[in-house]
Amino acid sequence: MTVVDDYMQSVDEPTRSALEVIRQVVKQIEPNTEEAMVYGVPGFKYKGKFFIGFSAHEKFLSLYPASTAIKVLKNKLKKYKLSKGAIRFIADNQITKPLLREIVKIRLDEMKVK
Repeated sequence: MTVVDDYMQSVDEPTRSALEVIRQVVKQIEPNTEEAMVYGVPGFKYKGKFFIGFSAHEKFLSLYPASTAIKVLKNKLKKYKLSKGAIRFIADNQITKPLLREIVKIRLDEMKVK
């Protein structure tokens, strides 16, 4: 078991399932990511650097894709609460898989340029 697995076991349903979707999409698009606790939250590293994080809070969930994906997809993310580097949502209004794929691909493209 990984520290991310431990984190996921501490989260109740339906929150756990919503976060599992993020894990699955990231692994499908870039299997060379490594699960890790990054900046205190579960997420992924790509080539040893922060890639994407996610977390559960009492009243919402967060996805941390860094700022570029949020800027690029701002119009598609209107129904979620946004900050510079985070997307907040609830389990009943998850980020759709197609939108998650877009976010992950943008982040991956950004990482490959660096």
